Amino acid sequence: MVRFKTDALTWISKNGFYSLQSNHETLISIRFLHASIQEFVIGKSVFVCTRKGFWNPSYTVTENNEFFLSMKHQFWGSNASIVLFDQQQFIVQYSNNPYLSISILHQNEMVMQYSLVYKNQQPTLQVQFGNSLLNADLLLALAAVCFILFKQIAGEYILEHEDLIGLSIAS
Repeated sequence: MVRFKTDALTWISKNGFYSLQSNHETLISIRFLHASIQEFVIGKSVFVCTRKGFWNPSYTVTENNEFFLSMKHQFWGSNASIVLFDQQQFIVQYSNNPYLSISILHQNEMVMQYSLVYKNQQPTLQVQFGNSLLNADLLLALAAVCFILFKQIAGEYILEHEDLIGLSIAS
């Protein structure tokens, strides 16, 4: 089990499950069922994230078996667009400068950013949240999707995904 705690939020990895906790309450629980299928739980809602394709993947997320969002890449490694069930749109930006970074933007404002950083020569996942005013459940769902994307790509940088747990809150 690996822990890194900041401002009462903690990502925990244990036995293949990943969870985001606040004051011992689990906000998100993620399970990787297959390379292309992940399941995450927020409250009483069960989400399933399914990836199709490899070089130019698309993702579909359902909530309790109902469409929640779709994500399509313009070209792998650059940008993607997310469209929600209510037609809200988000942009996903990838960069490698010098390590992996994934940002989600809404109306040109950063919602969150996941970055691979090295502290004391150890790879760490750093998460920053912007000042976007989104529903808490939507923010958590986007955080889960971004974590799934990040974890899949980060394996190209390091082999021990268990070492990629950390959280930092933007001020």
